[in-house]
Amino acid sequence: MASECRATEPLLRALRELHPSFSPDSRAAVQEVLDGGAGVPFRVLRELHALLRERGSQTYLHELLEGSEIHLPEVKLPERNPVLVARLEKIKAKLANEEYKRITRNVTSQSNQQGTLADLGRQADTILCDRGFISGISRALCFGPDHGGATGRTVASY
Repeated sequence: MASECRATEPLLRALRELHPSFSPDSRAAVQEVLDGGAGVPFRVLRELHALLRERGSQTYLHELLEGSEIHLPEVKLPERNPVLVARLEKIKAKLANEEYKRITRNVTSQSNQQGTLADLGRQADTILCDRGFISGISRALCFGPDHGGATGRTVASY
């Protein structure tokens, strides 16, 4: 919650006029504000509001505060409980696993006459390696099972 505000000129004028009417505790705070050393504490603003009402003033507190800056204390976030953080991570992993299973439940492995689709891919890699010769002594690119990692081999052609 806010603790004080920076005074504007209308607020400083009202504080100067009513300075003697404040309680002794508030009077010291008002004097500090008038000297330019601090912001106006909210307890002083409450007392100023009460004094203005007692005197029947046509000036309202919100008019005096217009243009003022409110100073908010820094919010300290509480530390997270490591047990709860670990539990939350487990729950997130479980939900992600369930989502993955839901997405992949209708996926089946495709097969052909010679075996699975993966077997066909391995055979194609071997064919590319065997047939990838250029003329003479050259380098052939062989695509391994890591899908895209090319390795070069020097081969001799007859």
